[in-house]
Amino acid sequence: MPEAEWWTLISQAPGVFGDQFDRVAWWFEGYADGARRHGGGDLDGFEEWLIDQTGRTCAFGWRGLILHRAGLHCAQLLNLAPTEQRCAITVLTRSIAAFLNTKTSDKPRTVPRTVAPPDATTPLCDGEGELDTHLAIHGVTRYHSRETLRQTVRWLAGRGYRMVHLDAGHWSGHHDLHRAVARSLDIIEHHDAQYSPETLRDHLRSAISRATAQGVPGTAIVLTDYDTFATTCPDLSQTLLEIITREAHYAAVTGGRAICLLHTDDPDKELGPVGARPIEWNPDEHPSSGRRLADSHRIDDPTQALFPTGDEPTESSP
Repeated sequence: MPEAEWWTLISQAPGVFGDQFDRVAWWFEGYADGARRHGGGDLDGFEEWLIDQTGRTCAFGWRGLILHRAGLHCAQLLNLAPTEQRCAITVLTRSIAAFLNTKTSDKPRTVPRTVAPPDATTPLCDGEGELDTHLAIHGVTRYHSRETLRQTVRWLAGRGYRMVHLDAGHWSGHHDLHRAVARSLDIIEHHDAQYSPETLRDHLRSAISRATAQGVPGTAIVLTDYDTFATTCPDLSQTLLEIITREAHYAAVTGGRAICLLHTDDPDKELGPVGARPIEWNPDEHPSSGRRLADSHRIDDPTQALFPTGDEPTESSP
């Protein structure tokens, strides 16, 4: 079996290597060295290919570049959470397969002679196709800039994600929340429906599972003006995020994907942890990116549609 074909098969089941990225990385180094000693140099040039793909170099070599492609930071190399370990391993095996398939094709591949070192303006997510992986790792990702949120929404919609828009700015309790969720997910509720966390969980799980069965890449829940809702109903708003996070984890282990884009008008609004983890900022507004939230050069037009024309989810359609 050709090397490229073998790695393509492996990339579909990365768990065969275990669940520790650093150990898998050392295994790959040994595999490449062994192949090289026996005359097989198919994996030569992998780091240069990653540099070409990401447009950056990294002091941690190809290991750090893989973490950057996975939406992580190279400084986390020895301190990855379990979900981040699995994500990094998946990105590694898929990158190797993509590299080998590119190498065996007849298309010429160019590698820049020099690449500027990463700086504060380099996004945390590098490489097209990896932004959704970064978002899926965190489950709930925070946004302040509507323009940044709009760009992410269009990126996901353009890749076939099912978009669910929930405007939380006018919710005042359980009834408003459940009614908005039911209508956005095209769920018909009886007049005597009981509003409870279990009902909300069932609605979300059903919608995410249905999207997965239809072959949709994932479900993206866009929750706007959350800070207004959090101020009005602090306990209920926290419960909503906990449920969304649990359902995102459930989807991940059952072959699906669900992410939540959380918009707040106030960038300084304190939000509690969800699933025992703090809510992370999106790559463009993350403190470590060196960018200031809603920096002066960014112009937000609140009248501009969040979703592309014709793609705006309504309260009566999925």
